[in-house]
Amino acid sequence: MSKLGVVLLIFLVLLPLTSPHQNGNGFAGNRARQNDMQRRKNGLTNSLRRSSCGYVGQPCCIVPRRAYCHGDLNCNNVAMCVR
Repeated sequence: MSKLGVVLLIFLVLLPLTSPHQNGNGFAGNRARQNDMQRRKNGLTNSLRRSSCGYVGQPCCIVPRRAYCHGDLNCNNVAMCVR
């Protein structure tokens, strides 16, 4: 019986320490902030990718559901633009 009591005591002490919601909605706020930063970072990456892509030797341009190269170039199997 004493072993069960010790296990319950440890469980009750560790549970609040491991809960992600220990600061109210702080966890949700942090997650939203991280998602917003990731979205901005992805937008910057995509704009850089679009401005320097699609030419011979450059990566294929990526748009939703499709990759393309400028003019009559093709994307090869490593996603580089070739003739």
